[in-house]
Amino acid sequence: MAPRPQTPLSISVKPGVKVSAGLGLLALATAALLGWATVHSPLRWLFLLVLAPVGVAALRVARHRWWLEGTVIYKQRALRAKRIDLSHANVEPGYVAGGTRLTTFKAHDPIAKRRMTVPLLTAAGRPLPPQQIQGLHDAIVAGQRWRQKRNAERALLVLAYLSATL
Repeated sequence: MAPRPQTPLSISVKPGVKVSAGLGLLALATAALLGWATVHSPLRWLFLLVLAPVGVAALRVARHRWWLEGTVIYKQRALRAKRIDLSHANVEPGYVAGGTRLTTFKAHDPIAKRRMTVPLLTAAGRPLPPQQIQGLHDAIVAGQRWRQKRNAERALLVLAYLSATL
């Protein structure tokens, strides 16, 4: 069986933003370490308390990304990736801006009991490129025959919004 193509989604933070945020967090961590090394009182332990949140924030910024692999959407965060197969998930509209533009949709995998809100805007606030919208559309359509009643109606509503943006 051939491997599924991996499509990165523009939802992720741009690499330049990741680098600048990473350098800023590195500078803050360096300042905390220097403060810990130079202060010789009980207050020096406060500098170490800064390092843990800075490390987690750096991981969140550096590793945050979304991608679509076949019908499965992945959301990578600091330490783990969340995945939902859009062909099996119950899909419903999220926030509709101005009554005409869908900015998010919600996916719920009833088997794995996972929920995910998928933004349809880039980090800059612009709509996703058409090929990425088409990939999401195709992933939802792949499982449309299995959805029943209310779930099928909600998925059709999301598909209508996605088709309107193509």
